[in-house]
Amino acid sequence: MADKKSDIIVAVVAGHGKQVQGKWSPKIEKGMNIPSFLTEGGRFREWKYARVVADDIVTILKSYGYDARLIVPEDDDVTLGERVRRVNALCTKYGAGKVLMLEIHANAVGYGDKWESANGWECYTTVGKT
Repeated sequence: MADKKSDIIVAVVAGHGKQVQGKWSPKIEKGMNIPSFLTEGGRFREWKYARVVADDIVTILKSYGYDARLIVPEDDDVTLGERVRRVNALCTKYGAGKVLMLEIHANAVGYGDKWESANGWECYTTVGKT
């Protein structure tokens, strides 16, 4: 990876699009503090959350001098293959050692109409590069 942050391209990817089934919460219960701009039909929607977070990350990274790029600006679903193709195009142009891909998801915290507790986080890295 390059030494100067200005030489690093951070490819920020918003995960699933709005039409992907099953990427939402159970019904929001009275008293839950979930902003309405992240909901639709009384449920938290992963695609909305991922895009807000991705936009914020790009803005923050740019304020620190990084070359951060939003790879999935559209609300519609972009297949995994297309997301990878977009990031690989950057790798081909600038070199794989200068591109970091960060993909945003919000894993479900419910099953059907039942809320479950969640904790922790997960991070996947390139095989052999952990």
